[in-house]
Amino acid sequence: MRTVTQGYWSFSHKHGFDLISRRHQLQLNKWWDFTGEIAKKADAASRWVQKYNVLQHFKKYSDIELCQEVEQFAGRTELYFGSGRNSTEDRLAIKAILKDLTSPQNSDSKKGNWKYKVAAVKKIVVYVPSKFLYGGKEILEMPGTDDSDPLALDFINKALNMVDGVFVLSDFAFNIGEKEVKDILVNSDFLKKWKKFPESFPLMFLAYPEKDLQFQFRNGEREKIGILENTEKKKRSAELKELCKLIGMKSLPQNMDSAIFTSYILPVLHTSIHAQEGAPHEVIHEHDCFLKFTGIHKLISHLDEFISSSRKTDFKRVQKTLTLNETNDLLANHAKALFEMYQNREVKAIRENTVCRQYDGHLNNLLHSLESLYGRELDRQVANIVAEMSKEALQMWDKSEECITSIGVFNPYYSGNHPSYQMKLSKIILNDTEKLRSEIFAFLKVKIAELLKLFKINVIELFAQELKSVLEIRGYKNIDTKIFVRQSIQDVITEAQQWYIGRQIKPINGNTVEKYLKESKKIILRKHILIPAYNQTDVNLAKQLARKNIDIAVMDLMEVMKTHLLELHNIRWASFCIHLKTKTNIPKPWQVLLSKLRQSCKRANTQP
Repeated sequence: MRTVTQGYWSFSHKHGFDLISRRHQLQLNKWWDFTGEIAKKADAASRWVQKYNVLQHFKKYSDIELCQEVEQFAGRTELYFGSGRNSTEDRLAIKAILKDLTSPQNSDSKKGNWKYKVAAVKKIVVYVPSKFLYGGKEILEMPGTDDSDPLALDFINKALNMVDGVFVLSDFAFNIGEKEVKDILVNSDFLKKWKKFPESFPLMFLAYPEKDLQFQFRNGEREKIGILENTEKKKRSAELKELCKLIGMKSLPQNMDSAIFTSYILPVLHTSIHAQEGAPHEVIHEHDCFLKFTGIHKLISHLDEFISSSRKTDFKRVQKTLTLNETNDLLANHAKALFEMYQNREVKAIRENTVCRQYDGHLNNLLHSLESLYGRELDRQVANIVAEMSKEALQMWDKSEECITSIGVFNPYYSGNHPSYQMKLSKIILNDTEKLRSEIFAFLKVKIAELLKLFKINVIELFAQELKSVLEIRGYKNIDTKIFVRQSIQDVITEAQQWYIGRQIKPINGNTVEKYLKESKKIILRKHILIPAYNQTDVNLAKQLARKNIDIAVMDLMEVMKTHLLELHNIRWASFCIHLKTKTNIPKPWQVLLSKLRQSCKRANTQP
């Protein structure tokens, strides 16, 4: 081995030792640092892939095994109640409880025990009395839009797809707000729905400027706060212009303009006034000028009007339920003859058995017709639309394929809507399903109504024919019993039909069809496009495989959609049958008819 006075020894490829200079050694150190950095990133990527592969094995919640320390908290529900007398005390108590459930910062947590308790938390619900939320309103809080976490951004996008209204809260005005806030709003499904039905989806631009001294008011500044009204008009004009620019319109039509709510809100001023000592009505009267311009009452009134208008159908239903309809009674002798015949148990059992069998026949015919409606008939109705969507998806892919440069775009977790990439596969493939949604819902709405109406007519005809037959046995010929039967049983059948359509939980309506279309779209994207492409090692191979499967994916959309609709039909059908048959398998409309018949007979006997 050679002796040297300066330099560093380095192991060479020839398995010997060679002398290198300090200058070369510095370059070599940089190279080693660079390769070390690559190794760290590769190791991190490898760990992420391993975690993702592990998560793929979880198909249901029972696949996740909890450790014993977490198990002791699992399945437990903890309730905490405030006194409601001192809002400050209650607020601080809630703060301490939430800390204990979500972080180790609370001193009350047992040492080392907090992490198991936090791991077991499934959901935290806080109920706070609020006039703002009165009337069934609910606020969904979202992460900050400046959060770079793709999971947080994904949550925001999903939330904007499900909400009925949106507050855009800024320091001073929407038009000078952050660009990312505007981008998220403009690209959301909420804004698409708002542009089509602005009166059904309130869009509210609120400014919260109380950080600025100019928007902090004191006694004696009534004239100063009055200037807010003119300032608000200028702010609204600028915000509407900004929205026009974002959605590519020169000006907003009247229905869109009137559907947008803009206001300054001064919650600190509003709450500080209500916290003043003295009789509430005296405090409010003394500071009514300030309360007029805080924007809180104005906002609450706007939301209440929206809730009221969106529940018109519920009001009509209640009104109809409270309205009493007089039944057109049979003649006294006819009612008596029918009642006496059905008083005979043997006769009633024989005739009732025949009626039940025929009733079940009509019910089975309705079931087969509905199942066919959700299958072959629906397929035929939308076949042309799906074929057009397949062509459009291929055209969009060909235009956008060059912009896809990373395999991460195909990450199946994000269902083609990865927030870290500008190119969204969900926007390329099946971007607009509104035409399909409208066609499906319009078709189902008409056909379901026709089938239910036909069933109702058949049941009325069956029962009317039965009563007429019994009257003929008793010697009464050509008696029309159809009016009596219709007025007696129409309410119970109508109610059962409404239960089939549904009102609150999984109803058959446009929103449900839209929801199932989105779910079906995610399923076919993952199955045919994202998972196969994401498993490739080369982005070009992934893109080739994705393009090849586009037509298959689009054509499979209706198969997945029909599966969802049939599952919904089974749920609604079970509810429908519960309201049409008793536990002993007797038709409820028939029982109602006999009850009405008994009442008619009693009234006839009590008449002088």
